[in-house]
Amino acid sequence: PAPSQLPSGMMSSIRVAIVGCGKIADAHLQELRKIPSATIVAACDAQIDLAMQAAMRFGVPRYYDDVGAMLREESPDVVHIATPAQTHAPLARQCMEAGAHVLIEKPMALDAAEAREILRASLSLGRKVCVGHDQLFDPAWLALRRRVALGDIGTVRHVESVLGYPLSA
Repeated sequence: PAPSQLPSGMMSSIRVAIVGCGKIADAHLQELRKIPSATIVAACDAQIDLAMQAAMRFGVPRYYDDVGAMLREESPDVVHIATPAQTHAPLARQCMEAGAHVLIEKPMALDAAEAREILRASLSLGRKVCVGHDQLFDPAWLALRRRVALGDIGTVRHVESVLGYPLSA
């Protein structure tokens, strides 16, 4: 049963899988390992070597290059989708149809129509969708939002942002 269906005080493990084993997958897997109620059951990537290396580095027991096979064989409760944006909508639907909730890396979709499609699927299938907007509470963005709200920088008409990080970290 899902943890929310268990009697008070009892906690079951949530089976989590990740699809997309590029650079951002490391952050997902690193944080998932900190959650006592999460068990990472599989890593999946179209490039099997990426799935294998992620599995080896993070102690994930199984790896795949086929999402359908992973969903059938592992029955995850939640799937983290960390793939290129153009794959988010079809992967989210596939995972939800297989019974999994999804956490989707940003951007959620290519456009508003795709986002609505994902949300419609979520509602019709009774699955939850979460978008990984991990920087919403970053102090730099919060400070900027305060400045905008106070009118310190005038009317915002356009924003361009570049975020960099060291690839060796």
